[in-house]
Amino acid sequence: MREILPFIIIGLIIAFSFFMIFLNEHNEKKKFIEKIKLNSFFNYKENNPTLVKDGHVKCNVCGGSAIVIVYKYAPDDSKKPYALAHVCRTCGTTLYYTEND
Repeated sequence: MREILPFIIIGLIIAFSFFMIFLNEHNEKKKFIEKIKLNSFFNYKENNPTLVKDGHVKCNVCGGSAIVIVYKYAPDDSKKPYALAHVCRTCGTTLYYTEND
């Protein structure tokens, strides 16, 4: 029994390490999704009603109206963008996110 004890301990350490990696990836994705939902277009419009008019959006930092879209991928999936970040071209501020259907 004493001969296999080190192998059992090493096996448990490896299993625990894989569990922690999985848990960390799950938490990263959860934080990512919460960030997308919290910073939605609806919230941006509600917090900045004067900057969203007649189908046009302006930046709440610099007032710029040139908005570009940047794909955002979920931490565990690089094949399809999970969301679109709407970013001010002038100052680089991310204004809001929309989910990519």
